Amino acid sequence: MKLFFKLGEKIDECKRHVFNQGYNYNEAHDYVKLVFEETGLKFGVFDRVEKEEIEKAINYLNDNILKK
Repeated sequence: MKLFFKLGEKIDECKRHVFNQGYNYNEAHDYVKLVFEETGLKFGVFDRVEKEEIEKAINYLNDNILKK
């Protein structure tokens, strides 16, 4: 369960990062959603997901949003 919270926090961090780059709230949300969906997970809804998949999604968000 902690990993889901960590993922949610990472998504929020990414949205704030994009928003702080001058995008409006909706643009930031849509961009993070688009990048997140590249991981293969669904935005906001999870079926049975392996721990490794969530960790990979967190790393993917770090690499493709926060480190840019």
